[in-house]
Amino acid sequence: MYLSKSEREEIIKSYDCKNLIEDTHYQVEPDTWVYLFKDPGGKKYVLISADYMDFDFDHFPHLLRFDNGEFRKIDFILQKEIPSLDTKKTSQSILFEYAD
Repeated sequence: MYLSKSEREEIIKSYDCKNLIEDTHYQVEPDTWVYLFKDPGGKKYVLISADYMDFDFDHFPHLLRFDNGEFRKIDFILQKEIPSLDTKKTSQSILFEYAD
């Protein structure tokens, strides 16, 4: 699900990550977008926004791969999930710290 810049800013605040700087964003599936951020210290974050959320990982690091051929091929090595402070605002998104 595509998010406007103001929607992204509100969602990031709901994860208590107010100092993140957006790098770029991509559509990776028909209803899924990824938004890449970094903090001033260099840590990288990926915000995933989708109409249907099905991300339940029991271990980290975890490889997350988007490759459906039509949109964007991209891989993330997820380091940890960032908890939401307001699950109503973040119900169709999830934020992870990731590594290359």
